[in-house]
Amino acid sequence: VCSSDLVQTRKFGTASAVVFFPELSPELTGQAKQTLQRLVKGRKGRAVRTVVVGYVQGDQRLDNNKYLSTMRAVAIKRYLQSLGVKGLVTTSGAGIAEQAGPPGRRATVTIRFTK
Repeated sequence: VCSSDLVQTRKFGTASAVVFFPELSPELTGQAKQTLQRLVKGRKGRAVRTVVVGYVQGDQRLDNNKYLSTMRAVAIKRYLQSLGVKGLVTTSGAGIAEQAGPPGRRATVTIRFTK
């Protein structure tokens, strides 16, 4: 698993993160959960739209790429909801990432908050 999960806050009440996964798994690691907690912590506004896109690493060609990438996005959606994130949460599985190896085993998360 990559050790550099990323959380960024942008203008207009938007925050985003990249969360990494173990090989062939949709399970959130402890580090992934911490990243998601940091993403929503201290937000004064309420989330109104969240977009989660899952990927699988680009060097594996499996029949379940679309399914696994979707399940990674769904795992994040469920965890964010357990943290109290409200509003519309859209998930999708993008299949194979351009990156090979661990950097491709990821999901991107973008949340727009009200002010």
